[in-house]
Amino acid sequence: MNQDASIISVHHVGGRAGTRGFPVIPNIFEGDLENVYYDADADCVEQIEDRLKVLSRKVVLPYCIDGVNGARTFYIMADRYESTLIRPQPSHDFLAVPGLGWDQDLQGVVDEIRDVETAALDSIFQKPDAPANPPDFLSLDTEGTEPQILEGASQLLQHDVIGLQTEVNLEHTFNPLNRILSQSGFQLLDVKVFETPFRYSEQIPIGLRGVQGTGPEYGETIYIKNPQMILTQHQDPWLDLLKGAFIAFLHGKLPVMYAFLKAFENLENAQADLEKKCSLRKYLEFLRNFMICRKSYPFIVPLRFSTVCHTPQIRTERFQKIFKEPSGRELRQRYFEYVDREQFKKSIPVLFKEDYIALEQICINYGFQETADRLKKRRLHDVIMLLLKLELAQKKDDAIQLSLDDLKTL
Repeated sequence: MNQDASIISVHHVGGRAGTRGFPVIPNIFEGDLENVYYDADADCVEQIEDRLKVLSRKVVLPYCIDGVNGARTFYIMADRYESTLIRPQPSHDFLAVPGLGWDQDLQGVVDEIRDVETAALDSIFQKPDAPANPPDFLSLDTEGTEPQILEGASQLLQHDVIGLQTEVNLEHTFNPLNRILSQSGFQLLDVKVFETPFRYSEQIPIGLRGVQGTGPEYGETIYIKNPQMILTQHQDPWLDLLKGAFIAFLHGKLPVMYAFLKAFENLENAQADLEKKCSLRKYLEFLRNFMICRKSYPFIVPLRFSTVCHTPQIRTERFQKIFKEPSGRELRQRYFEYVDREQFKKSIPVLFKEDYIALEQICINYGFQETADRLKKRRLHDVIMLLLKLELAQKKDDAIQLSLDDLKTL
């Protein structure tokens, strides 16, 4: 077992394809991950290991994960990706996917039945000789047994897991999964709903199948633990808060990332712990530099609704013909009640730059070019909208020009 708690241990149950639920990351971070794969079909372990040979840290386990330790029947399906512990029901529908039609004579067909020993995740990691670190990030794709697996991982959910991704059936498994995870202190981070391919009780000729499918049936949900639960329940809260911040960042959820960073910054001695460890892991180094840059970032914010519509009368007039936008001078007077005027004058030329600025450049340095581009695009949009409202910039020939003289005389 790897005793280094700073590593991010990523576990995927149902790993036949050698894929994982963790986001794609720049290569410089790959050494920060421990990849653990489980699949109940021992026949596919060799192929999984071959597909993962590029990973420096990997563990492939032929374990059938369930809610309890015991003996179960495992059904190897004609479509191996549908293999499951749940007795399948034969289908009488034709399912059409691009380039291939799944005939009903193979839909829901069992190729083999096996007796298997099952293991609950909690039981695996209660042993001193556990094959890997407990999961920081857990992903599940087990054809309907995801709720049972989580019920057998209650201790891991309470003390170890920070982020979780799971496939859901919107009718059967979403509600029980959401209930279990909510009770364990997790919040829904993202959800993607998949369109079911064209399905009908008869085979339909090419050309009559339509553009869209039958409707939403399956999806993928991503959860992340509430930072306050990490503070009270985890052994190394400072470290797990940073892991949570990194997971949120990778999913593009910056408000959630900031909540984790705030909880970290409020934790006594956390910064000193980070300084000792940041050279060990690239993700810790990245977060340290991100936080340093964020602290010095200028407090220039958009106009508030209450700045534009600051009285009940104006808020009523806003929906009447008599409404007149407040002048830039009026808005500036109210805006600088909560934004420092001198800092504004120094910061606007920086925020107005077409080049990448410090925080965006940090993202680029660590391989997050797409995130840097999104931040830059939003920054320029917001600062331009602000300056136009305050009448400190003007449109000319489809370009925006900063009124430097007006800015200096504020």
